[in-house]
Formats: sequence, C-alpha cells, structure tokens
Amino acid sequence: MGPGSRVAIRPALYQLGESSRTLSLVGAILLVGFLLTAGYSASGVRPSASPLARGQLAGTNTVVLHSNLTVSNPGLYPLSGLVVQAQLRLGGPSGALVATGASAATSVPGRTVAKVAFDITVPFGSGLPTSLLTQDATLAGWFWANATYAGLFGVHLLLPENLSWGAPFYGLAVHVGTPASQPNGSLAFPVTVAFVNHAGFPLDGQVTYTLENTSGGVCGTGTIPVDAPVGSEFQQGSTTSVAGTCDPRGGTILVAFTGDSWMLSLPSEALP
Repeated sequence: MGPGSRVAIRPALYQLGESSRTLSLVGAILLVGFLLTAGYSASGVRPSASPLARGQLAGTNTVVLHSNLTVSNPGLYPLSGLVVQAQLRLGGPSGALVATGASAATSVPGRTVAKVAFDITVPFGSGLPTSLLTQDATLAGWFWANATYAGLFGVHLLLPENLSWGAPFYGLAVHVGTPASQPNGSLAFPVTVAFVNHAGFPLDGQVTYTLENTSGGVCGTGTIPVDAPVGSEFQQGSTTSVAGTCDPRGGTILVAFTGDSWMLSLPSEALP
C-alpha cells in the first residue's frame, strides 16, 4: 500500500448502530401498518340481533328467553373477550325495565361471522306488569358488547332494536258460569279457560284456580290440563263443587299455570 493511499474503515459499533436504526425503522413501519389495519378492521365489526324466538318457564314467575347476537368480524384479527349484554324495556327506551341478560365471554376469529347465544330473564314476580302475560307488546331492546380487538383495541358495540313480545296467554278469558244446585246442597260451578299461545314456546302443564268469596275465604279449587303448542288456541273447562255455605259469587277467582318445577301467576278476575 503506497504512502498516498487511504482506506475508509467504519468502526464495528458504527455499523451496528446503522443496523439497529434500520431495524427500528422497519419495526416502526410494521407497527404503524398493524395499527392502521387493525384500527380499520375494528371499525368493520358489526352486530345484529335475532328475534326472541324461543323460551321456557323456569322457577316461580320467571320466563327465560333464548336469543343471540350475530357479530360480523370482517377484519384480519380476532375479537376476544366478547361479552354481550341485553335489556328489554316496555314503553320505549326510557320505559320500565322488564328483562336483562348476558352471555358468557367468547372470541370471534378474523374474517368470520359468529352467533353469540345468551339468555334473557323476565322476572314477573318482581312487580312487572302482568299485561305481558295476556297482551302482545313491542319491547325496546338494547344490546351491547365489549371486547378487545387484535389484543389491543377496546371495541364497544351498541345495537338498539325493537322486538316483538308474544304473550303466552294472549286474550286470557276465565269464565265462571251459573252454578247448578246439587242434591247434597252444594253448588257446581262450571269454569272455562280460553287463550291463544303467542309465545315462542309451548305451554304444557295445568291451570289451577281458586274460587274465593267476598271475604277472601276459599270456597273451592280446580285444575284444567293444558297442552298448547306455539300459536295454538286453547279452550277447556272444568266443574268445581262448592259447599252451599260458601258462595264465591261476587268474589274472586285466582289463576296460575303450573308444571313440575315452575309456577306462573296469572291475572285474577272478579266473579259475577
């Protein structure tokens, strides 16, 4: 090597620093790309509610409805920790709260559509209007869900939607006819129960009724077996013998629908 020659030598630490800056730049670009795609994908998550199609009686004065929320995740990343909650109100969004529900936590992979099932409990024993048992109604439904998208972004889904409530004992009519005198001095009261099952579940059990006089004393009881599929009309009668010393006319008839493990109190009616 001649005396006029020059050799440019970069120290190893300088070369390492250049590599680190390059890697950092690449990482930053990838991170920004991830954030942009994840944020854009998260904005595409969409919910839609299903009607209250199925249900069942449970315990005392409680109806459990089964529904689901369809969640569409068109993005690349998973939606995790998704919990759906629901409220149903009578009389509009600010009306009386009649039912609540929630789902278990679940995940929705990217580029999939999932149905998240949940139950909605209608507790009639807590002061809810019994008109929902005998009259159809439109309920204001509020469905919302919280989840984490791509393990990073919090996602909040909100879906207000009106839902149709079908009364299980639509148009309930309990008719107590004119009693017939019996040879032993008792009175035989004919009792007829009629309704249409507008609910999303069959009614299989029995109607039990109690005839009370004007002082609240029990004069007689009876049962009518019920087998009413969804959408069917029901009308059935029974006769109850009452002692001549306890006349229920002018009193009240108390009515309930019962089964093996549940009981549903129905609206009482005044006796003619």
